[in-house]
Amino acid sequence: ADACGVHRTDGMVAFAEAKTEDDIDNSHTRKQLRVLGHTRMHAAPCPLYIAVPRSCAYALDRVLIDTGLVGLRHVRRLHIPDILLTAPA
Repeated sequence: ADACGVHRTDGMVAFAEAKTEDDIDNSHTRKQLRVLGHTRMHAAPCPLYIAVPRSCAYALDRVLIDTGLVGLRHVRRLHIPDILLTAPA
């Protein structure tokens, strides 16, 4: 994971993953999200935060469908506006 955190009260671990346009729809990302998205602690799924460029939301949909993670409450999508991801001229 790109980042992880532990909740102070119950020790639950959460994962965060950030993906670029070129790194969403591939076998490595699918394997990575499958593992992180199905990790459980205390009989509950660990939260997974996934940040992608807004223009890549549909590509992320396909990956989440294929990995069985689409629509799950513990998977949090962050669609970052593309303009914030471009380098200044």
